[in-house]
Amino acid sequence: MDSHPASFELPPSPCRADGRVTRRRALQGLTALPALAVAAPLLWQSVEANEGGALVTIVEGEARIIDGKGAGAAVEGLRVSGGVLVDTLANARLLRLEWAPGRALDLGPDTRLLLLPPALGADPRAPAFYLLRGWIKFTAPAAAPAPGFSMPGADVPPFTGTLVAHVSPSELWLFTESGSARVVERRRGATPLALKGSEIYQRSGGDAGSVQARPTSAQLQQVPRSFRDTLPLRSAAVQGRSVAPRPLPFPAYADLRDWLLAETGIRRELPRRFAAWAREPSFRSAVDAQLSQHAEWTLVLHPERARPPAPPAVPRPASAPR
Repeated sequence: MDSHPASFELPPSPCRADGRVTRRRALQGLTALPALAVAAPLLWQSVEANEGGALVTIVEGEARIIDGKGAGAAVEGLRVSGGVLVDTLANARLLRLEWAPGRALDLGPDTRLLLLPPALGADPRAPAFYLLRGWIKFTAPAAAPAPGFSMPGADVPPFTGTLVAHVSPSELWLFTESGSARVVERRRGATPLALKGSEIYQRSGGDAGSVQARPTSAQLQQVPRSFRDTLPLRSAAVQGRSVAPRPLPFPAYADLRDWLLAETGIRRELPRRFAAWAREPSFRSAVDAQLSQHAEWTLVLHPERARPPAPPAVPRPASAPR
């Protein structure tokens, strides 16, 4: 995207490409933890002071922004940077993020995404976001192609037009409302699938996806009502407002569990971006109780396990006889 300045520098990832934790990198991340804990609450405030990041332009229903320290309620005029989680609750009708020039991302109800996740596929460019669950409508004019985005097991490279995507535990589909796009599945031997206007990519479970000429009437009925109209851009109306998110309670472990159990490339990134979560007692105890499922957090919760074992004691030589 255009520019996504952050208020702090992320410490190096404590994980290797295969997801295993390394001692040296874990210690580097832990060294940065105190600074991260202080800087994280200022993430959206510092970004608001400049013109980078995404601008929240429509909030209809409850939505929250989660960073390394906690959560805040989304409000119109707020700027958010990459590296944060964006959630809409089940009662939300629409949350819109806008970037210049003319790109807009609409989130439907019960949607979860991560802004500026790591690149997961062969393309080294970081995608705009990772959609873990729910509904998005992403629009980019021909003059300003949108960066790609990622979903479980699949990537969408940069495109122009309007795409509607839906992710649930049982299925994933992507509809080209206008323009064209490609889908690259992250599996061995997969070839990119091209989509043009009105075509739909769909996949169930771990099966290979396919492209159909148009969505079924049942699929169209599932699309959020707020996606059915073309809404004008609102960045000019809200930018420049002096706003701050209303602080919300720290997310419960249950709210974050889907992220903690996401695919490896996302899962291993979380301790790097959100190490300060470990300072929240309820989160720490819940993760520690199920650490076998959350191995990426081992050295964040237990830094002593990264220390090299003490050298064996050297026996003192016996005294010479007199």
